[in-house]
Amino acid sequence: MHENHQAVPTGFKVEDKVYQKLSLRNSYEDIQKSYHENLVRNLKKAHKRQLQIQKNFAPEFLVESFKAHQKKAAEKFSDTDYKTLLNLMHSSARYAVGTCWAVNDQEKSILAAAFFIKTKNRQLYLKGFSSPEGRKQGAMHFLFDQFIRENSSQDIDLDFGGSSVKTIAQFFQSFGSDDCVYLRHQINRLPKALRWLKR
Repeated sequence: MHENHQAVPTGFKVEDKVYQKLSLRNSYEDIQKSYHENLVRNLKKAHKRQLQIQKNFAPEFLVESFKAHQKKAAEKFSDTDYKTLLNLMHSSARYAVGTCWAVNDQEKSILAAAFFIKTKNRQLYLKGFSSPEGRKQGAMHFLFDQFIRENSSQDIDLDFGGSSVKTIAQFFQSFGSDDCVYLRHQINRLPKALRWLKR
């Protein structure tokens, strides 16, 4: 549940979850002042290698590349999950609220990609990947920086989505984002005799 919905319905098991959010209401220059030192170094590396942004990138390639380059994370999802993800990406793009960005090097190789969905006053980072070479060149740092630059000075937040993986959370925090708490609600409506199987 969104962080503004903190009331817990009766019978639900509740778990606190953390995600990172960055306000884009200030100018790019002001937002950039909160960038961490390591991020600034990676951006200098990316600019030196003359990386470029490609917009309206194919979601299918993003998903397949995520499976290939983030294998440990990819194994947590089923074929049905990936089908649902692609349907969501295509539907949001069709209604002009979803966009897929990629990062190319000078040889036009794809180093990283990310999909974003616009909902009212927030841009939600849905899914992305970075290749081993992309990680060396700071491709994902460059992608988010360019996205922040393009969407700055608007009445929106960038919702990084958060992660239980410490290094990923630290990556999001390097842009000066704040930690926010949302609630994960679970309820077991199975017959009493079967509930212990799903605890």
